[in-house]
Amino acid sequence: GEKYMFSATAPTNHYSNSEYPNYLYSPVYQSWDMSDPARPKLLDTWHREGQVQGETAAYRKNPRCGNRTSWMGARMPLFIPTPVEQGGKIGFAALAGFGVSILDISDPANLRELGHVDIPPSVAGTEADNIDVSQYERTGYIYVSGYPLTEDCYEPYKDIFQIDARDPAKPRIVGALPRPKP
Repeated sequence: GEKYMFSATAPTNHYSNSEYPNYLYSPVYQSWDMSDPARPKLLDTWHREGQVQGETAAYRKNPRCGNRTSWMGARMPLFIPTPVEQGGKIGFAALAGFGVSILDISDPANLRELGHVDIPPSVAGTEADNIDVSQYERTGYIYVSGYPLTEDCYEPYKDIFQIDARDPAKPRIVGALPRPKP
């Protein structure tokens, strides 16, 4: 909304380590200087090891490797509690089957990972798609969930995980929200 933009993208065909059969990419994150919207400037591209062709060993360590179900990579831009222009330093990267990474965004030209937490695999194949950061600055907690792939939502239940991110270097799952009762 101001000078910097953080987007989810697969900038080349090399960002393609993915399990979901009808989507060929594993989107990563880019930062852009939007000072002149007519001439945006790419500042940095960041990815979790295993997302790019040639990072086979890292990809094979992921328990989803070979399941032909899991979405792998970003679907949303970074989740940022406070914009960089207002002093924000933290961005949360929802990377589906690659989990959640906490990034230092204080220098948008040098994105770096501060911490990471893996999300338990889901038979639905959708993990870590959305992050609610609305309570982060007050509590240090974020809430992470997958979202439906089918139009009618007729698919397995997806937990909403509560993650303690007070120490960005050591985020950890501390619970899941109770499952709604009909």
